[in-house]
Amino acid sequence: MTIFDGGPHDLEGGARAGQPRFDYLNRSARREAVLIRATLEGFIERYPAPLRSELAARIRDEAAHESAVFELLLHEWCLRAGMRVLDVEPAVPGSRRRPDFLVEDAQGVRFYLEAALARGESDQEVGARRRKDDVLAALDRLDSPEFLLDIRTRGAPATPVALRNLTNRVTQWLATLDHTTVAQTWERGAVDDVFAEDLHSMRLELRPIPRRSTRGERDRRATGVIFGGVRQASPQAAIRTALINKATRYGALDLPLVVAVNALDQAAGRDDVFTALLGTEAYYESIGDEASGWGRVPDGVWNGPNGPQCRRLSAVLSTERLDAWSLGQRSACLIENPYALRVVEGLDFRVDAWRPHNNELRATSGIPLHEVFGLPHNWPE
Repeated sequence: MTIFDGGPHDLEGGARAGQPRFDYLNRSARREAVLIRATLEGFIERYPAPLRSELAARIRDEAAHESAVFELLLHEWCLRAGMRVLDVEPAVPGSRRRPDFLVEDAQGVRFYLEAALARGESDQEVGARRRKDDVLAALDRLDSPEFLLDIRTRGAPATPVALRNLTNRVTQWLATLDHTTVAQTWERGAVDDVFAEDLHSMRLELRPIPRRSTRGERDRRATGVIFGGVRQASPQAAIRTALINKATRYGALDLPLVVAVNALDQAAGRDDVFTALLGTEAYYESIGDEASGWGRVPDGVWNGPNGPQCRRLSAVLSTERLDAWSLGQRSACLIENPYALRVVEGLDFRVDAWRPHNNELRATSGIPLHEVFGLPHNWPE
């Protein structure tokens, strides 16, 4: 079973703006892409044979690509940690829903393993982002031998954009520009010509960048630079939501539940998963006999206003922005639930771990993810 089709490859060095992630990985001739394709093909060969074609199809599907790749990496991760994947999407007593994997560790402990992406986006936001990506991809494909585009956006389209009409208008605008005049203006640090439109709640502004070494050449990307606006980062909220959704999905389980969460927010870090699980850190002033000091607000997955909660979630395997391209640069950690109904004491994914000990979580060191997967540091660079 193969994931990639081995077809014609794009010789350009960088990914096209808005281009589907699988399409770029499938077609790119970059050395890194070649290595990634070979590695993922090796991973899927160790996936259960009857299910390979279904997983490969999901990896090729832009909508499912991120989650499918994460599931493939998670399956390989278990094998590399000396575990056995006993079943994929196993039946759960008393539930019609199925977690991703049934796993047995080296000590014979069995548990359900579920993959979760903490996107921080609603379904509506995902749709808007994809519509925005469609606009960026259409602009990038423009035939623009005289100019690159400085693309600035704010917001995202609330409804689909008529892409052909948009690109026709941009092409007509580009045809009105004089390369010499724009180049002289550019050298002064000024911009006189701006294409601006409101596209169903997205503000789009284009500024021409005069081509120099590539002037007159066709079939090249039109995008020069993209500015996408600013948003407030709250990665711990996205992690909290993803974990609560998984922890409450299956009801009472006959085995421990471990959720592997991949936080996709660019600002997400290890501290955010601890905040999501245990509550926001805060400084408490002394009241009566209570001393002042740092503590946790009871707004975490495991630490709620009425005490311990989500006790069916036995542990969390956490990482950030893990995908096929970043496998050699990412870290991960395992955090065991001190209040778990079903304990997974000593579960070893070979990464850093925090385990309950005398009413606190005590850290033990593991190895970097690239070593878990048998890859060089900073692979695939």
